[in-house]
Amino acid sequence: MVSFEVEGAREVIEEGVTGFVVPSEDSASLERRIGELLEDPVRSAAFARLGRERAVEKWDYHHMVKKLDEVYSDSGTGEAKKVEDFFHSYAGDFDSIYGHTTKRGIFGRFIDRLFRGTMRLRFEETLRNTVRPEISTVLDVGCGPGRYCEAFLAQGKKVVGLDLASGMLDLAKELTKGRDISLIQADYLAHRFETQFDAACLMGFFDYIEKPGAVLEKLKKDVRKEIYASFPIKGGILGWQREVRYAWRNCPLYLYTRANVEGLMKAAGFANYEIKDFGRDYFVKIDLQ
Repeated sequence: MVSFEVEGAREVIEEGVTGFVVPSEDSASLERRIGELLEDPVRSAAFARLGRERAVEKWDYHHMVKKLDEVYSDSGTGEAKKVEDFFHSYAGDFDSIYGHTTKRGIFGRFIDRLFRGTMRLRFEETLRNTVRPEISTVLDVGCGPGRYCEAFLAQGKKVVGLDLASGMLDLAKELTKGRDISLIQADYLAHRFETQFDAACLMGFFDYIEKPGAVLEKLKKDVRKEIYASFPIKGGILGWQREVRYAWRNCPLYLYTRANVEGLMKAAGFANYEIKDFGRDYFVKIDLQ
């Protein structure tokens, strides 16, 4: 097996043992590694055999059901700690899936559509909203490696980023070094802000939240104008493979139907909201005014 460096690749492929992982966008390396395996059927067969053994060992149906049960049986502080530990260890690999921000060639755009399409869509949709002059302060909840924070700063916004994982915040600090930004390591529900924000961004955040209603209630206190959030879509091959991968890494994951999202909006008392289906995620914009 040969894969680009994308989310989850190194969980499936052990470098040089069951296949190869090449840098994202590096089509020359991809072509070279594929050529090597085509020219060496013995090694190719060994990769296939070991890869199958690894898959049976790690992702056998009975084993995965047990893992899912273990992950979802925990709650509260224990769950938050699992999410923190997961993203601290995963920070570098997670940041790499954002790819380059420079102009793409035909092949690069093809890879974007395959592996980063939803992330790109929700990123662009968020920035289309925050660029407006009436949005001057932004809270990025679950800011991760700081990609959104960096973009908000480029728009001239006052930005506060918050994340559980120190590894993610280290990347965010490096990315925004020398800029006027506040980065906080904390659990959002436990942290208290002194002032309100014009907008809040929660991209890839509700994926790991057991009680999203509590977060939405707190947002009503912390935000004056707009909330932008993503909710991962339940069902289909993308949803299933994410559940399997995250269960194996002992990180809770919560997926949603459109009815689930609409129910959350209603329960929180949000009357003015818009839901967009981006394939892997629902993008939700909530107008608080």
